[in-house]
Amino acid sequence: MLAVGKTLAAVRDRGTWMQLALLTDTRDEIEGHRRLLRALAFGDDDYEGAVYHVLPFVLGDLTPPGMEPPPFGKPLTAEERFKHLTTVTDHLRVFDWLAENDPALAAQIVVDDQADTLLPDGTVLNAVEATAGRLGVAEMRRQVDRIRRDHGQDSEALIGHVRDRSSRPARRSSASPVITTRRMAFPHSSTRR
Repeated sequence: MLAVGKTLAAVRDRGTWMQLALLTDTRDEIEGHRRLLRALAFGDDDYEGAVYHVLPFVLGDLTPPGMEPPPFGKPLTAEERFKHLTTVTDHLRVFDWLAENDPALAAQIVVDDQADTLLPDGTVLNAVEATAGRLGVAEMRRQVDRIRRDHGQDSEALIGHVRDRSSRPARRSSASPVITTRRMAFPHSSTRR
């Protein structure tokens, strides 16, 4: 929740809040919070606190305050506990914001779920992706995602495209790709903090 909260606290426009309200069906909670939009409008010091107050609603926290998880079974994953997590992280581009503004936290939530991803020519994609994230080169990260997605479907065309891309210099893009929680690790959580 901290990663999403920090990103959300950086949101400084009402429009983004209204978009989130529509995407997560939390308009009543966002507009009804006594300080959130007012603190946002006036740049008040309590804005960040208000953000963290509405965050569980925006994420769709399925563990209400005071409710204990069942004593049996495995703990809930973040995606199981927060039904809007993917929607919110995609919409806010959480990983991209963290990579630029809080690289230490970004490094903590990245999952190396494809540690042995090698292309037939021995290219290690994880190192490229890590470097792109560290340098904030969103276009490189988007290309790595595309390569991973397309690798199994058409390897020959993929390798040709990679070679074509590698001959061009990287460029910094102001448009960030959408990152989903499939590549972000949020700690397992079974109780509300």
